[in-house]
Amino acid sequence: MKNLYKAFASAAVALLAVSCVNEMANDTPDGLFRKYNLSFDDGTKTELSGTGSTRQVKWNEGDEIKYYTKDKQSSVSTASVSLAGSTAFVEIPRGRSDDFINAVYGAGSLTGSSSTADCMYVTSPAKSDQSYTTFAQAHLCAAFSSDLEDPNLRFHNAVAILKFTSAASISKVVFSGNNGEVITGGSNGSLKISYSGGAVSAEPSSTGGTSVTVTTGGQESDFYIAILPVNFSKGILVQCYDVSGFQVCERRTSGELNTVNAAGLPIIANLGSIQEWLDNPKPTAVDLGLSVKWASFNLGASTPEGSGDYFSWGETAPKSSYSWSTYAYGQSKTGPFSEYVLDPSFGTVDYKTVLDLEDDAAHAIWGDAWRIPSKEEVQELRDNCTWTWTTINGVNGYKVSSSITGNSIFLPAAGMMSGSKVQNSGTEGDYWSSSIYTAESCSSWSPYFTASEFSTGDCYRYFGLGIRPVEGVVVPVASIDMPATLDLIAGGTTMLSATISPGNATYKGLTWLSSDGSVATVDAAGKVTAVSIGNATITTYSADAATTASCEVTVKEAATIPSIRPEVGNDERRRHQARGVRSVVRLGRDRAEVFL
Repeated sequence: MKNLYKAFASAAVALLAVSCVNEMANDTPDGLFRKYNLSFDDGTKTELSGTGSTRQVKWNEGDEIKYYTKDKQSSVSTASVSLAGSTAFVEIPRGRSDDFINAVYGAGSLTGSSSTADCMYVTSPAKSDQSYTTFAQAHLCAAFSSDLEDPNLRFHNAVAILKFTSAASISKVVFSGNNGEVITGGSNGSLKISYSGGAVSAEPSSTGGTSVTVTTGGQESDFYIAILPVNFSKGILVQCYDVSGFQVCERRTSGELNTVNAAGLPIIANLGSIQEWLDNPKPTAVDLGLSVKWASFNLGASTPEGSGDYFSWGETAPKSSYSWSTYAYGQSKTGPFSEYVLDPSFGTVDYKTVLDLEDDAAHAIWGDAWRIPSKEEVQELRDNCTWTWTTINGVNGYKVSSSITGNSIFLPAAGMMSGSKVQNSGTEGDYWSSSIYTAESCSSWSPYFTASEFSTGDCYRYFGLGIRPVEGVVVPVASIDMPATLDLIAGGTTMLSATISPGNATYKGLTWLSSDGSVATVDAAGKVTAVSIGNATITTYSADAATTASCEVTVKEAATIPSIRPEVGNDERRRHQARGVRSVVRLGRDRAEVFL
């Protein structure tokens, strides 16, 4: 029996050995690995090498893909791309529990523990910032295959592409949706990639990301920028900055931009050449966190440091000589003036204190919502931004920066024109506002600055000054509410309270007039003084003089008005303090400057 057992055992060992030999003989490389030929949609992958139009769409030897073969795989595998002629392929080891093959190219990482057969989570595809040397890493393409033995693995773009050609003078380009769309997939570029019905789709798996910043580094090359496949209902905004950080140009796509085609696949949207934008400049509305946006350059210029054209106040075209004799609205500082008159000694009074849009050079030349800023908007710029005297491309001026948005504009010290000559270029800046100087109709308010001072002074209307437009729709005053009647005793005073509607009206200033100054007078703030017994009408005008309101004032003797003990908290009991005004006249410029 013992010998029989040994014989049986020997036979079993021999049989096992033969079996192992046969199995090893069948374990050829083709049996240990699966080979997948790689293909991709046009524009799926952009090669990093090359410049300009020489960049190609192709696989390179040594490219890597990340893949997984079962749901919620704990670790993600990597395979290197090999080339055989024009064919790119990878070889992937067989696994005992493989169910499918899903892969990505261009992702910083693939989170296998969250991924399933039809859904992958990846990081660093649509980044919030991309550059000349790293942007291709954001070109995420994904492949899904439920058939492990299918030798073809086709990659589809999971992100859309914005293509543009940069220029040597451009250092940074920022893309954003005009309706606040999420385009970057979050601060770290985390995306959920899904596969259904033969199409790949992507959505952010982290919150936020409404803009993509591209560092171009002055490269005159084609750039392909990865963004989420988003439908931009109001198009996109492209903002271009120079090396000093100034916004020099921008473009908005016209109408809706859908970065997914009819088949549901992401597309490449070609935005064109930035150099062409620079050659045909359009103003950029720079957001400084104020009530209006300020233009990136002067009217008539094409760069932030350009002086631009010079204009007389209220005229819509530059000219060769600036004097009273060439001024459209009046021939001397005493008038008479044909428009924008508050004092009858200067002409027929029209009570208008701001320019009509048809007389606004910025609106006439640039159109849309562009216009000359009001005195109040200039003061807002002065009070709420940081002003730094500096030199840009050899031009002196102020860099005006916002702590709210981080944006800035440059105001060159362009001087002013008197006669046919430019005066004080490089040492002072002279700019128009749209507001008339209420004390004298021969002048208008104009911001003025040097390296050591800034003021909102006034200047004769005929001088040639620069214009830095603002973008802001004019909201007119619809109504003015104030008391219909007022009783005063002779010698008494009171403040008329006037409220304009709507509250967001662009120009909130009011002009006051008394029909009979011998009975009652009114000052620029609405303070009424009873002079003598009688009746007078106090009228207030909106800045464009299109809306008015009136109050009938009756001045009586003291005995005719009953004494009424005022109640504590009565709205009529108010204290008023007049601000002192110091006027300084600069000789040789025919320009009066007022410091408040």
